[in-house]
Amino acid sequence: MPPPNPPLPREPFPAALLGAGLDHAPDAVLGAAPDGRIRYANASACAMLGYGAEELLALDLRALTADSALDPDRTTALETVLSARDGARIHVEMTRARVAHQGAELQFLYIRDITSRKAAEAAPHGGEDPFHALQSHTPDALFWIKVGDAGELLLEGMNPAAEALLGRQAQEVVGLPLEAFCPPRIAEFFIAHDRECIAARRPVTFEEKLPGPAGPRHLSTTLVPIEDDTGRIHRIVGSARDITQERHMEEALRQSQKLESLGVLAGGIAHDFNNLLTAIMGNLNLAQLKLPEVSPALAHLEAVENTVLKASELTRQMLAYSGKGRFSVKPQDLDSVVNEMVHLLKVTVSKKASLTIQLAGNLPAIEGDAAQIQQVIMNMVTNASDALGDREGVIRVGTRAEDLDEGRIRVDFPAQALEPGPFVVLEVEDTGCGMSPGVLARIFDPFFTTKVKGRGLGLSAMLGILRGHKAGIHIRSREGAGSLFQIFFPASPRTASPRPAAPAEPLGEFSGKLLLVDDEVIILDSIGLALQTLGFEVIQARDGVEALERFEAEEPDLVLMDLTMPRMDGATAFARMRASRPEVPVILSSGYDRQALEGVKPAAFVQKPYRLKELKKLLAEVLRH
Repeated sequence: MPPPNPPLPREPFPAALLGAGLDHAPDAVLGAAPDGRIRYANASACAMLGYGAEELLALDLRALTADSALDPDRTTALETVLSARDGARIHVEMTRARVAHQGAELQFLYIRDITSRKAAEAAPHGGEDPFHALQSHTPDALFWIKVGDAGELLLEGMNPAAEALLGRQAQEVVGLPLEAFCPPRIAEFFIAHDRECIAARRPVTFEEKLPGPAGPRHLSTTLVPIEDDTGRIHRIVGSARDITQERHMEEALRQSQKLESLGVLAGGIAHDFNNLLTAIMGNLNLAQLKLPEVSPALAHLEAVENTVLKASELTRQMLAYSGKGRFSVKPQDLDSVVNEMVHLLKVTVSKKASLTIQLAGNLPAIEGDAAQIQQVIMNMVTNASDALGDREGVIRVGTRAEDLDEGRIRVDFPAQALEPGPFVVLEVEDTGCGMSPGVLARIFDPFFTTKVKGRGLGLSAMLGILRGHKAGIHIRSREGAGSLFQIFFPASPRTASPRPAAPAEPLGEFSGKLLLVDDEVIILDSIGLALQTLGFEVIQARDGVEALERFEAEEPDLVLMDLTMPRMDGATAFARMRASRPEVPVILSSGYDRQALEGVKPAAFVQKPYRLKELKKLLAEVLRH
């Protein structure tokens, strides 16, 4: 053990030596005797180490750090570790100065806390700081802002996600005020919320929409104020989460719910109108049958019949929009479906439009109704032609195959019921006027149109047809730059077959008992009389319960029954008839379509309104089998 040094006076170091401002230095300062006993500690040293001044003056430097750090010959700065009162290890940068005083050599230690810097340096190289790993890999943008003494806001740091969101590297902007690297409007927006956070002295959360190269981004941002030892807010820590996809999904869901509600309304209206049109058509056909072929009244009745057919076309479009249009689904070759109508498309488009057909060939089959798919094509091509107006332009109709994964479906087809897998794509592209975002958001609304003479049902019906085919739709359009409509039909494992030829027109009259079931009296009267004219003995019932009673009592040879009725619907009554007498053919009828049967398999289905000759043809086919 080295010999003891000569004793020093117990009074503190002279004030002239330390200086009046030393106690207020931001770095820790310790003064020690040659034997290592601490003789002076400023306020920063006490705060850093967690000791009171009197406690430190009773300690030796060796209680705070390793002997190697106290080498008296070292004059350069070194990095070492100090032990705080609570056992915490503090990384510091320490510089030593030696001063002769009263025949003894005293030492001053100037100590700076570098714990945060050491943690930041260690984490990128596999350091143990889990929070650095978290902030480096989280998808949320994290940032921290320094609040200066004068209230200035300077960026202190940010994580990689924030760099990606901002489009700038941290080293480019750290230390700068927000207005130096953010667009003015965005800087003002953030500064206002920073001020709100400081004034409220509590976390604040807000949403914002920022412009981006791929479109606006929706962010949910939380700001948290951080106080220093004096209670002043000296830093704001922020987290920004990109919620663009969530907002798009919510909007798509709202749109889907709106369309579904409108579809229910349109379907209900169409169903009721079809009942009325069926009664009108039935009475009209009866009148035509009773008039001689040379009667001048036949021309007027034919005009009325044509008007009824036009009205029924409107209701069919409304039903198609509601997803309840009449479909005859079977494997189809999309290229063949397009080829069948090329001539019709050419005479439909504007004379100044150049129609281009690009078919891929060798495509998988799709499950669909060829007539309905052709209506979809016609609607899209007609709209493309209208978009060109009087200008010259190009309309392209094309097909191709494409596989969709979950990620693509989530981005491009939110709220559409598509499953990942192979698809056959139908595309219609034009170089016309394009659509504004406002118009694009409403193009499928029933009765919404930008055309002077439009009814606003074409695209609405198309959407219903696509829903009925479990197909998806994706649209890209920009004002002045044209539009691209893409329809994605799920590929079918089955092979498309040629469409069958139409059956021959039935000849002759009928006989036997026919049970007619409908809750509309006007249909019972008109269609009942028409069936009697064809030779049937007609028995009537107004709902499913009454129909079962008449079915058991009268033993009819054939049943023509409505699907939607009070007390008991047609599907339930049909099931009980089938269980009782399965040999009796049952034809179901509805203002809706065959899809409403939901697995029920009658002998045939006829959609209202129908003409007498169509009903006669169907009856003949059913009885023939």
